[in-house]
Amino acid sequence: MTIQGAEGPAGGITISGTSNAPPKNRPSESYGLTIVSTGNSGGGVGDFGVFRDEAVFTVYLNPSKSADDPAPPWSLQYAVLGASGPLQDLVPPYPMKKDAPVWTPDLVAKYSGQEVVVFAEIDTEGNMRKLKVLRSPNAGLSEGLLIALNHWVFRPATMNGQPVAVKAVLGIPISTPR
Repeated sequence: MTIQGAEGPAGGITISGTSNAPPKNRPSESYGLTIVSTGNSGGGVGDFGVFRDEAVFTVYLNPSKSADDPAPPWSLQYAVLGASGPLQDLVPPYPMKKDAPVWTPDLVAKYSGQEVVVFAEIDTEGNMRKLKVLRSPNAGLSEGLLIALNHWVFRPATMNGQPVAVKAVLGIPISTPR
């Protein structure tokens, strides 16, 4: 496992040429921290059998729409679909349009501290496809989340400057407002 963009001990797996830097014309649109792991190590969300023998990257999304929104970060694990060979100049997908899930206060209170886990493919246009809930403590949470995620749009992941599709697992924490 390698952590890029933060200080830490040396060692681990290094994927040559990977980058989490945003395009030069969008300096504020980056994560600042990327965890690189192998497919079945679980990364930031856990192992749901989605990733195999491939490089898997974990970044943490800020789902907030404003500074006043106290939403905790969401984990996003992703791997390039159909990648073969070294992953050169890989830039992660970045959310450009975000809708918050609409959850009732009683559901949030009851399941606070738990997590909904969702699979998706993010295509070369930045749209989420094949959304599927992998784990949820309640169907009402799943439904509200899938409705919101259907409206999300990402700046697609790129490799060597070209858009690439990725498969992704998102870990969405349920929390009461602070």
